[in-house]
Amino acid sequence: MNKPTPEELIERAHKYRTLCRTVFSTAQGRELLQHLIDVYCNGALYHENERTTAYLIGQRDTILEMASNVEYGEPTNANE
Repeated sequence: MNKPTPEELIERAHKYRTLCRTVFSTAQGRELLQHLIDVYCNGALYHENERTTAYLIGQRDTILEMASNVEYGEPTNANE
């Protein structure tokens, strides 16, 4: 498999942002997104096992990225 070009990456990002806005713009979609935030973002992230901690932080960052695409249409860095 070939490495994607910068143009292909931009196109994928645009498609992803549009999909997030479409899916989560309905009342049911907003309810689902809030549920995902409650389950994966509002709990304890740090675990005695470093691998589990990294996994939990990755889950949180993924959900926050989806939420930012819905709210703003642009990706954000969850660490900022």
